Amino acid sequence: MFFSFISLSVWYCMPIYPDEIAFRMQLGRYIQDHAVVEGLYSLCDSNVRMTPVIFIIPAWLLSWVDMHYSPVEMRWFPFAAVLTAILLTVRYAVQGFAPYAAVIVTSSLAGVAGSGLILARYEYIQTINLICCLGAINLRHPPGAQTSVRHGLFALLLLSGLFSIYAHIQGLLFLPLTFYLAYRIVNTGCRKPLAELLMLPLFGIMVLVATRFHHATCTGFPEIERFWADMTFARSDFDSIAVTEWIKGKVGKYIRPFLYNEKYDVDYLPGIGMDYLQGTLPILNFGITVVLSISLMLTAYVGVSSTLVAIRVGVKKYLLRVDANTISKHAYEHALIIMLFALPVVFLFVYDRAQNFYRSFFINFVAAILSTLWLSRKTLPYARIPVILYLILCGTVAFSSLAVNSWWFKGAPQKTEKIVR
Repeated sequence: MFFSFISLSVWYCMPIYPDEIAFRMQLGRYIQDHAVVEGLYSLCDSNVRMTPVIFIIPAWLLSWVDMHYSPVEMRWFPFAAVLTAILLTVRYAVQGFAPYAAVIVTSSLAGVAGSGLILARYEYIQTINLICCLGAINLRHPPGAQTSVRHGLFALLLLSGLFSIYAHIQGLLFLPLTFYLAYRIVNTGCRKPLAELLMLPLFGIMVLVATRFHHATCTGFPEIERFWADMTFARSDFDSIAVTEWIKGKVGKYIRPFLYNEKYDVDYLPGIGMDYLQGTLPILNFGITVVLSISLMLTAYVGVSSTLVAIRVGVKKYLLRVDANTISKHAYEHALIIMLFALPVVFLFVYDRAQNFYRSFFINFVAAILSTLWLSRKTLPYARIPVILYLILCGTVAFSSLAVNSWWFKGAPQKTEKIVR
């Protein structure tokens, strides 16, 4: 935790990024604009709308925060959110079969990743939602927990889910996980059919309202609509290149923002020469590349394997009516949770065509949490040596990144006085 605190502290005083102001303009003016959502594009009159009733609470709270905290002070929220998520992940890992898996979460801070995680952008709201999910996962046996704890966690899950889908449409990706964990909690206090009757309609309402609320149009300005469309995946991406070339290009574009480069996107960070530290940066960049590449492959594997396990056990349990005593309930729930955690990460990686640095950092952050949760419950006797080597590499890369970041970016404030977008 101390390592994570120091790693994020390096970036706390970096200049305000324009998207942090855009976030306040778009979602922080409920009180000021009397519930009218103007959006970021003043030309798009067709995009002006009223805030839906179910979003009143998150809209009002974000507006109140906007009026009382400066852009610099707002960074305390993502700062605390990232640290809390790491803390809960480590807590879960040390209680498993492989507590050393907690080292993997340090890969979320590899390279310059902390510079994106500290931004008070839309992603920190999703991080808060993940914190509530991690809290529910850490609550191993909901039936044995105190009623007040279960009720409080249930309310936090639903409220954080509302915040998440209000802030950004990608919040819908983590809504199934949120609702499944909430269902586990409410299912212990009432009959199963009643729990399903309560949760399913609420889930459908939240999905419907969020998709309508975030559906953007700009009548009369097709260039703006085309710009929006170009930010997401399209089937035409495969018309001119093979799938393997598409994957190679996408992975390369995903990893590049983490590395130490002579020039960064929109110059949000000062470039760093490859001759710095006597030419050792290429070696560190190679280590970062290896760590992130393995993390991506591990995320894909975990997503597929956990899905197959969940389907296999589900078929045995619900279709074949196999005796419940022969099926490990905990193993099934764990596979289902990991599946609902992994598939959104895989989908977001594939769907996000723009691959801006802040979203790549967020994907890696969630992937590191996912890998830690999964590996901490595995023994893997035949892969022990490769796993240990990977953990050593993760720790080495994270500590080396902290040293470079502290010396170059924190130690050279004159280089970061201005952001050009």
